[in-house]
Amino acid sequence: MTNLVKLLTAGLLALSLIGCGDGLSLGGSSAARLDTSSEQAYEASLKEVTAPMTAAEKRQFQADLSNIVVSAQLVKMSSSGNASPDEVQAEVLAELDGKTAKQVSDMAKKYREQLSH
Repeated sequence: MTNLVKLLTAGLLALSLIGCGDGLSLGGSSAARLDTSSEQAYEASLKEVTAPMTAAEKRQFQADLSNIVVSAQLVKMSSSGNASPDEVQAEVLAELDGKTAKQVSDMAKKYREQLSH
């Protein structure tokens, strides 16, 4: 689980360091996608995905990523009680891989809805 935490912490730190973009909404036409195949690929793809975002959109995207990680851990650990932290980490990274900013936003919404029931 520590690798996932490190990977996402590095990504969230990168988000906080990225300057403001010219404002492409999360539902925009950007084809940039997250690549979770390695820490370096994730950091590079995170910069590409967030480059066109405004500061507010970047904050929302950061919140969505955090929500996904925490929610996925809660949902997956409770639904499959014998899943190891490494298995949960692999599932979360696989779910995030290839996602656009809009898809990440939709994914975070789905987890929020699952946890509210």
